[in-house]
Amino acid sequence: MADDIFSQLIDLFNQPGPVNWKLAREVAVQLAGDRQPVDPWLADEYIELGRLAQLQIQATTHLRSPDSLDVVPTDRHDWVTQQLQAFGYLVEPLASQYSGLGDGADPMSQLLKPLGPALLGMQMGSTVGFLAHRALGQFDIGLPTNPPGARYIIVDNVEAFITDYQLEPRQTRLWVAFRNGVHDSAFAGPWIRQHLVDLVEEHLGSVELDTSNLMETIQNLSDPSHFQELLADGDGLTGFLSPTAKSEAQARARAAVGFVSGYGEHVLKASAAKLIPDLDGIESAHRLKQSEPGTPDQLMTRIIGLELTNELHQEGVEFCTEVERRWGAEALESVWQEPTHLPRGDELADPVAWAARVLLPDF
Repeated sequence: MADDIFSQLIDLFNQPGPVNWKLAREVAVQLAGDRQPVDPWLADEYIELGRLAQLQIQATTHLRSPDSLDVVPTDRHDWVTQQLQAFGYLVEPLASQYSGLGDGADPMSQLLKPLGPALLGMQMGSTVGFLAHRALGQFDIGLPTNPPGARYIIVDNVEAFITDYQLEPRQTRLWVAFRNGVHDSAFAGPWIRQHLVDLVEEHLGSVELDTSNLMETIQNLSDPSHFQELLADGDGLTGFLSPTAKSEAQARARAAVGFVSGYGEHVLKASAAKLIPDLDGIESAHRLKQSEPGTPDQLMTRIIGLELTNELHQEGVEFCTEVERRWGAEALESVWQEPTHLPRGDELADPVAWAARVLLPDF
């Protein structure tokens, strides 16, 4: 596999654009593996459960489905081919930093200009390729696709999760359908999707490339055996970013992502509890799964230098629970009125500070 990709690198370097998407696709598809068509009967069950979950979400929350599209049960191969460029905003803002490294006079510096798009392509391809084996769907990543895409569920991974943790199949599939529905409905609001994309791009403008790590990776590309090792390691082509310490952009992006993620679980529990008797058991199993190496949030942290940890998610859940307990459901729903109502920085861990700013502006 590595020799085959390595032999194509020189030709692929000439692809236009800030990110070499052709190379990204080659890497992602190789890592995702061959097509494994979903059994039609199983696909129908996922679609049916997706409709049930969406109706229940609409009946029990203010969230509304963005359209009438059904979920799309898919395999790992088709997921990466369909979703690869939907996460382009996570790497495209870095293109100027890669190309800027080629302004020096030394040969290695000059080499970076044509290598920049290829490195970004390999970085994106390897990340999405590994996500294809770990995510249950794009909702596991905690960030929106841009533009919005189909409602994919990676069936191979859901079924493996059921088997590995000995879960009841239909309840677990319905739980995944709820996660998918809450994610889609939350990002269907009039401003939230673009606002999160803007916050991530603002954060990426505050980071710097780790040139020592980057140079070592470039040198390893000259050896096919080292290239194979890079592809075999989920972190091999990531981790090139050095965020500025506690930047405002980083804090705002983390707080917003943490809130949306936590709100999703808060809503899921309220809308799905009566339909999924083993909800607590399934979520406990998922937390165990998320503690393993190479989880989606860990991969996203490595590629964009933004810590999207399980701890951040739990802060979001606790924020939602506390706001609703103290000030009622309407106070929690007021977060969705406009971007300034999102918790900022440390407010995710301090709902009282958020309330003083948003609920009691004259306090």
